[in-house]
Amino acid sequence: MLETSAGFERRYYSLAVAANEDNPSAKNVLAYLGAYVFLNQKRTAYVQTRFTYDSNFAAGSNWDYDGYRLLVATAFPIIAQVSGKVYFDLYNQYFNNYWFDAHKSSNPAYYFNNPPFPKRRDTGVAGGAQFIYTFLPNWSVQTNLYYIRNNSNIKWYQYDRFTINLLLGYQY
Repeated sequence: MLETSAGFERRYYSLAVAANEDNPSAKNVLAYLGAYVFLNQKRTAYVQTRFTYDSNFAAGSNWDYDGYRLLVATAFPIIAQVSGKVYFDLYNQYFNNYWFDAHKSSNPAYYFNNPPFPKRRDTGVAGGAQFIYTFLPNWSVQTNLYYIRNNSNIKWYQYDRFTINLLLGYQY
């Protein structure tokens, strides 16, 4: 089965910013194309791939980028009441502004010997697993494990993040 989508989203961030360049609020345009291959008749087991393009028109130039993602995921039943999902996501983000280091820029000798400052470029990988246990017809417990590694040519934007979520769900 093929999937496709195009969209527009408006992102509002209500946090104080020291400079206009650091305002991440944005108008985001995105499109993706993907495919599912179902592995059983009930469609509870599948492999998914998706390519996504997004353009983040941020209010602050430090967050204005064009991004490309490749997702590979699989879902599968484990036992009658337990299902799992695993995903792997690769991304590249090309930022449109030249990064400005105020500490080095205040030194004229450094500035004239090292122009221009680079445009930020982030590459990353994200991976995760999700397990859902349905213990009553409308009730479930879900746990999510996520790992994200963001690499950047600007050291201030490099990070590793690991999160664990535990959710109780009711469907009506």
